[in-house]
Amino acid sequence: MSESNKNVSNVPPVTASPDLSKIKGEGDYESARRYNEATKKFVEADKVDDAVKKAAPPSAKEAKELEAAEQKGLERSKGEDPSAKRP
Repeated sequence: MSESNKNVSNVPPVTASPDLSKIKGEGDYESARRYNEATKKFVEADKVDDAVKKAAPPSAKEAKELEAAEQKGLERSKGEDPSAKRP
């Protein structure tokens, strides 16, 4: 047996295609489904207003800092997304 043929037996066998339902990343449909369900339950449970209140800046100073940071980010923006809904 030649030297190159000796190593062939050490190569793992080719297996079938991976189970596509377990793909992670952009193709992870299971995680997207769970996220969508959780979001729907959150909105339906009428928890949004409470979450907005909890997320509000605790002081006027912090509110101004957040506004300044947003404006700085918008300076690099190509403009407001026309499909975005702002309060």
